[in-house]
Amino acid sequence: MWDTCLIERRLGRDVRHIASELRSRVTEAERAAWTGTGAKEWANESFLITTAETVRYCVRTEAGCWYEQDNEVLDLDEATKVVTVDEASLDTHLPLVTRRLTQAGVRLGHLLNRALGGA
Repeated sequence: MWDTCLIERRLGRDVRHIASELRSRVTEAERAAWTGTGAKEWANESFLITTAETVRYCVRTEAGCWYEQDNEVLDLDEATKVVTVDEASLDTHLPLVTRRLTQAGVRLGHLLNRALGGA
């Protein structure tokens, strides 16, 4: 859902247009904040998102992020759980997905500029 369904159904399939549109909305303050931390912090941001109850990737327990309540991992003989992706779900998650795509682009550009000696 996050990788293709939501993006294609809400933002479209023209990746250049999407990138241009997202880039045009970034403020200098956001750029500075997003590039002022490192990969460890970025990964922790993603972890907090994936373990949020509203996202429904997993069930938070004291031991970690479990597949279902009282079921740590999906065994081969178990049926996979199904999350319904309806219009409300798409609408709910679009702002977060849009922000994460934008952050990823800004951060990747920053890393490439640093690695290649650019501004």
